[in-house]
Amino acid sequence: MIGALSPPLGQPLFSGFWLAQAADVLIVALVVRKLLSELLKTRALKITLLFVVIIGAGMALRALDFTIVGYLVSRVIPFAFLALVFLFHSEIRDVLSNLAIFLEEHIPFGRDRVWTQQNTIDTILETAKYLRRRQLGGLIVLERAESPKNLYEGGMKLDTRVSAELLGSILEPPGPLHDGAVIIKNDRIVGAAVILPLSTQEDYVAGKGTRHRAALGIAESSDAIAVVISEETGKFSLAADGVLESSLTSAVLRERLLALTGHSDGEEH
Repeated sequence: MIGALSPPLGQPLFSGFWLAQAADVLIVALVVRKLLSELLKTRALKITLLFVVIIGAGMALRALDFTIVGYLVSRVIPFAFLALVFLFHSEIRDVLSNLAIFLEEHIPFGRDRVWTQQNTIDTILETAKYLRRRQLGGLIVLERAESPKNLYEGGMKLDTRVSAELLGSILEPPGPLHDGAVIIKNDRIVGAAVILPLSTQEDYVAGKGTRHRAALGIAESSDAIAVVISEETGKFSLAADGVLESSLTSAVLRERLLALTGHSDGEEH
Protein backbone atom coordinates (compact mmCIF):
# COMPACT_ATOMS: atom_id res chain seq x y z
CA MET A 1 0.00 0.00 0.00
CA ILE A 2 1.39 3.36 -0.98
CA GLY A 3 1.57 5.74 1.95
CA ALA A 4 0.18 9.25 1.80
CA LEU A 5 2.49 11.79 0.24
CA SER A 6 4.12 14.03 2.80
CA PRO A 7 3.75 17.81 2.28
CA PRO A 8 6.73 19.55 0.64
CA LEU A 9 9.38 20.57 3.19
CA GLY A 10 7.03 19.28 5.87
CA GLN A 11 4.71 22.28 5.45
CA PRO A 12 1.03 22.17 4.36
CA LEU A 13 0.59 23.55 0.85
CA PHE A 14 -1.60 26.49 1.93
CA SER A 15 0.24 27.27 5.14
CA GLY A 16 1.71 30.64 6.07
CA PHE A 17 5.15 29.27 5.16
CA TRP A 18 4.28 28.79 1.48
CA LEU A 19 2.34 32.07 1.30
CA ALA A 20 5.46 33.81 2.58
CA GLN A 21 7.59 32.06 -0.07
CA ALA A 22 5.17 33.13 -2.81
CA ALA A 23 5.25 36.73 -1.57
CA ASP A 24 9.06 36.54 -1.42
CA VAL A 25 9.30 35.41 -5.05
CA LEU A 26 6.80 38.07 -6.17
CA ILE A 27 8.69 40.90 -4.46
CA VAL A 28 12.02 39.79 -5.94
CA ALA A 29 10.43 39.46 -9.40
CA LEU A 30 8.96 42.98 -9.18
CA VAL A 31 12.27 44.48 -8.07
CA VAL A 32 14.28 42.68 -10.78
CA ARG A 33 11.74 43.66 -13.44
CA LYS A 34 11.86 47.31 -12.38
CA LEU A 35 15.67 47.30 -12.26
CA LEU A 36 15.88 45.86 -15.77
CA SER A 37 13.29 48.29 -17.14
CA GLU A 38 15.22 51.22 -15.66
CA LEU A 39 18.57 49.91 -16.93
CA LEU A 40 17.15 49.55 -20.43
CA LYS A 41 16.54 53.31 -20.45
CA THR A 42 20.19 54.12 -19.75
CA ARG A 43 23.34 54.00 -21.84
CA ALA A 44 24.96 51.93 -19.10
CA LEU A 45 23.33 48.62 -20.02
CA LYS A 46 25.30 47.82 -23.20
CA ILE A 47 28.65 48.62 -21.61
CA THR A 48 27.73 46.65 -18.48
CA LEU A 49 26.78 43.65 -20.62
CA LEU A 50 30.09 43.96 -22.46
CA PHE A 51 31.95 43.87 -19.13
CA VAL A 52 29.93 40.82 -18.07
CA VAL A 53 30.67 38.96 -21.32
CA ILE A 54 34.40 39.71 -21.14
CA ILE A 55 34.65 38.70 -17.50
CA GLY A 56 32.50 35.60 -18.06
CA ALA A 57 34.69 34.52 -20.96
CA GLY A 58 37.78 35.16 -18.87
CA MET A 59 36.48 33.05 -15.98
CA ALA A 60 35.62 30.22 -18.38
CA LEU A 61 39.15 30.30 -19.79
CA ARG A 62 40.56 30.40 -16.27
CA ALA A 63 38.59 27.25 -15.42
CA LEU A 64 40.31 25.64 -18.43
CA ASP A 65 43.72 26.42 -16.88
CA PHE A 66 44.55 29.45 -19.01
CA THR A 67 46.88 30.81 -16.34
CA ILE A 68 47.65 34.26 -17.72
CA VAL A 69 44.02 34.98 -18.62
CA GLY A 70 42.90 33.78 -15.19
CA TYR A 71 45.41 36.04 -13.48
CA LEU A 72 44.31 39.06 -15.53
CA VAL A 73 40.63 38.38 -14.84
CA SER A 74 41.22 38.12 -11.09
CA ARG A 75 42.93 41.52 -11.19
CA VAL A 76 40.49 43.22 -13.57
CA ILE A 77 37.17 42.34 -11.87
CA PRO A 78 37.52 44.75 -8.88
CA PHE A 79 38.64 47.60 -11.15
CA ALA A 80 35.84 46.87 -13.64
CA PHE A 81 33.26 47.20 -10.88
CA LEU A 82 34.75 50.49 -9.68
CA ALA A 83 34.94 51.77 -13.26
CA LEU A 84 31.24 51.04 -13.83
CA VAL A 85 30.28 52.85 -10.62
CA PHE A 86 32.47 55.83 -11.56
CA LEU A 87 31.30 56.06 -15.18
CA PHE A 88 27.60 55.63 -14.48
CA HIS A 89 27.12 57.06 -11.00
CA SER A 90 24.36 59.43 -12.18
CA GLU A 91 22.49 56.61 -13.96
CA ILE A 92 22.86 54.37 -10.90
CA ARG A 93 21.49 57.15 -8.70
CA ASP A 94 18.48 57.64 -11.00
CA VAL A 95 17.80 53.90 -11.19
CA LEU A 96 17.91 53.53 -7.40
CA SER A 97 15.77 56.64 -6.93
CA ASN A 98 13.14 55.35 -9.34
CA LEU A 99 13.27 51.93 -7.69
CA ALA A 100 12.66 53.50 -4.28
CA ILE A 101 9.66 55.39 -5.65
CA PHE A 102 8.35 52.21 -7.30
CA LEU A 103 8.61 50.27 -4.02
CA GLU A 104 6.92 53.12 -2.15
CA GLU A 105 4.02 53.03 -4.60
CA HIS A 106 3.57 49.28 -4.24
CA ILE A 107 3.79 48.96 -0.46
CA PRO A 108 0.32 47.93 0.75
CA PHE A 109 -1.56 50.55 2.73
CA GLY A 110 1.09 53.14 1.87
CA ARG A 111 0.14 56.75 1.39
CA ASP A 112 -0.69 58.02 -2.07
CA ARG A 113 2.13 59.81 -3.83
CA VAL A 114 1.49 63.40 -4.91
CA TRP A 115 3.96 64.26 -7.66
CA THR A 116 3.17 67.95 -8.01
CA GLN A 117 1.54 70.25 -5.47
CA GLN A 118 -1.64 72.13 -6.26
CA ASN A 119 0.01 75.56 -6.08
CA THR A 120 2.52 74.48 -8.75
CA ILE A 121 -0.31 73.35 -11.02
CA ASP A 122 -2.12 76.64 -10.46
CA THR A 123 1.10 78.48 -11.36
CA ILE A 124 1.36 76.49 -14.60
CA LEU A 125 -2.26 77.38 -15.44
CA GLU A 126 -1.57 81.05 -14.71
CA THR A 127 1.45 80.95 -17.01
CA ALA A 128 -0.51 79.16 -19.75
CA LYS A 129 -3.21 81.85 -19.66
CA TYR A 130 -0.56 84.57 -19.76
CA LEU A 131 1.06 83.03 -22.84
CA ARG A 132 -2.32 82.68 -24.53
CA ARG A 133 -3.10 86.37 -23.93
CA ARG A 134 0.26 87.28 -25.48
CA GLN A 135 -0.30 84.87 -28.40
CA LEU A 136 2.81 82.92 -27.43
CA GLY A 137 3.46 79.21 -27.36
CA GLY A 138 4.98 77.09 -24.63
CA LEU A 139 5.83 73.55 -23.57
CA ILE A 140 6.01 72.53 -19.89
CA VAL A 141 6.92 69.01 -18.73
CA LEU A 142 6.06 67.61 -15.30
CA GLU A 143 8.12 64.60 -14.27
CA ARG A 144 6.52 61.88 -12.16
CA ALA A 145 8.13 58.60 -11.02
CA GLU A 146 10.55 58.14 -13.88
CA SER A 147 13.50 60.37 -14.57
CA PRO A 148 13.69 60.61 -18.38
CA LYS A 149 16.87 62.71 -18.43
CA ASN A 150 18.42 60.32 -20.94
CA LEU A 151 15.70 61.40 -23.40
CA TYR A 152 16.50 65.11 -23.07
CA GLU A 153 18.90 66.93 -25.37
CA GLY A 154 20.57 70.26 -24.83
CA GLY A 155 18.96 72.84 -22.60
CA MET A 156 20.14 74.46 -19.41
CA LYS A 157 20.06 72.88 -15.97
CA LEU A 158 18.26 74.90 -13.32
CA ASP A 159 17.15 74.35 -9.74
CA THR A 160 14.71 77.01 -8.70
CA ARG A 161 11.25 77.45 -7.22
CA VAL A 162 8.34 77.50 -9.66
CA SER A 163 6.77 80.91 -10.13
CA ALA A 164 4.57 82.43 -12.81
CA GLU A 165 7.02 85.29 -13.29
CA LEU A 166 9.96 82.96 -13.90
CA LEU A 167 8.02 80.61 -16.18
CA GLY A 168 6.76 83.56 -18.18
CA SER A 169 10.22 85.09 -18.54
CA ILE A 170 11.70 81.76 -19.64
CA LEU A 171 9.03 81.02 -22.25
CA GLU A 172 8.61 84.54 -23.62
CA PRO A 173 10.75 85.36 -26.67
CA PRO A 174 13.27 86.64 -27.48
CA GLY A 175 14.80 85.15 -24.32
CA PRO A 176 17.55 82.56 -24.88
CA LEU A 177 15.55 79.76 -23.17
CA HIS A 178 12.12 80.16 -24.77
CA ASP A 179 12.69 77.62 -27.56
CA GLY A 180 12.25 74.17 -26.03
CA ALA A 181 10.61 72.64 -22.97
CA VAL A 182 10.66 73.72 -19.36
CA ILE A 183 11.11 70.74 -17.03
CA ILE A 184 9.51 70.68 -13.56
CA LYS A 185 10.32 68.01 -10.99
CA ASN A 186 9.27 67.92 -7.34
CA ASP A 187 7.79 71.43 -7.67
CA ARG A 188 11.06 72.93 -8.90
CA ILE A 189 12.19 74.06 -12.35
CA VAL A 190 15.13 71.79 -13.19
CA GLY A 191 15.64 72.56 -16.88
CA ALA A 192 14.80 74.96 -19.70
CA ALA A 193 15.22 75.05 -23.50
CA VAL A 194 15.26 71.23 -23.45
CA ILE A 195 14.77 69.33 -26.71
CA LEU A 196 12.42 66.34 -26.41
CA PRO A 197 11.97 63.26 -28.63
CA LEU A 198 9.32 63.73 -31.31
CA SER A 199 6.35 61.41 -31.71
CA THR A 200 5.63 59.78 -35.05
CA GLN A 201 1.98 58.91 -34.27
CA GLU A 202 0.29 60.67 -37.17
CA ASP A 203 -3.18 59.90 -35.77
CA TYR A 204 -2.46 62.28 -32.89
CA VAL A 205 -0.04 64.83 -34.32
CA ALA A 206 -1.16 65.23 -37.93
CA GLY A 207 -1.38 68.93 -38.68
CA LYS A 208 0.20 69.89 -35.36
CA GLY A 209 3.49 71.58 -34.71
CA THR A 210 6.77 70.58 -33.10
CA ARG A 211 5.61 71.34 -29.55
CA HIS A 212 2.74 68.88 -29.81
CA ARG A 213 4.99 66.21 -31.34
CA ALA A 214 7.54 66.74 -28.57
CA ALA A 215 4.88 66.62 -25.86
CA LEU A 216 3.51 63.32 -27.12
CA GLY A 217 7.04 62.00 -27.69
CA ILE A 218 8.02 62.41 -24.04
CA ALA A 219 4.65 61.03 -22.88
CA GLU A 220 5.19 57.93 -25.03
CA SER A 221 8.72 57.37 -23.78
CA SER A 222 8.18 58.01 -20.05
CA ASP A 223 5.49 58.70 -17.46
CA ALA A 224 6.05 62.45 -17.71
CA ILE A 225 3.17 64.85 -18.37
CA ALA A 226 3.47 67.62 -20.96
CA VAL A 227 1.37 70.79 -21.27
CA VAL A 228 1.31 72.61 -24.61
CA ILE A 229 0.13 76.15 -25.28
CA SER A 230 -0.41 76.61 -29.01
CA GLU A 231 1.08 79.78 -30.45
CA GLU A 232 -1.24 79.63 -33.48
CA THR A 233 -4.58 78.92 -31.77
CA GLY A 234 -4.01 79.67 -28.08
CA LYS A 235 -5.51 76.27 -27.21
CA PHE A 236 -4.24 74.04 -24.43
CA SER A 237 -3.20 70.43 -24.97
CA LEU A 238 -2.08 67.73 -22.55
CA ALA A 239 0.05 64.66 -23.27
CA ALA A 240 0.22 61.82 -20.74
CA ASP A 241 0.56 58.03 -20.85
CA GLY A 242 1.06 58.07 -24.62
CA VAL A 243 -2.11 60.04 -25.39
CA LEU A 244 -2.49 63.64 -26.54
CA GLU A 245 -5.65 65.53 -25.50
CA SER A 246 -6.28 68.72 -27.46
CA SER A 247 -8.43 71.85 -27.15
CA LEU A 248 -8.83 71.65 -23.38
CA THR A 249 -10.37 74.45 -21.36
CA SER A 250 -8.31 75.77 -18.48
CA ALA A 251 -10.72 74.16 -15.99
CA VAL A 252 -10.44 70.74 -17.62
CA LEU A 253 -6.67 71.06 -17.92
CA ARG A 254 -6.40 71.85 -14.22
CA GLU A 255 -8.64 68.93 -13.29
CA ARG A 256 -6.60 66.53 -15.47
CA LEU A 257 -3.30 67.77 -14.06
CA LEU A 258 -4.51 67.33 -10.49
CA ALA A 259 -5.64 63.78 -11.23
CA LEU A 260 -2.46 62.82 -13.09
CA THR A 261 -0.17 64.15 -10.35
CA GLY A 262 -1.74 62.15 -7.54
CA HIS A 263 -4.63 64.28 -6.34
CA SER A 264 -7.46 61.73 -6.16
CA ASP A 265 -9.93 62.22 -9.02
CA GLY A 266 -8.75 65.78 -9.48
CA GLU A 267 -9.61 66.76 -5.91
CA GLU A 268 -7.83 69.70 -4.38
CA HIS A 269 -5.39 69.02 -1.55
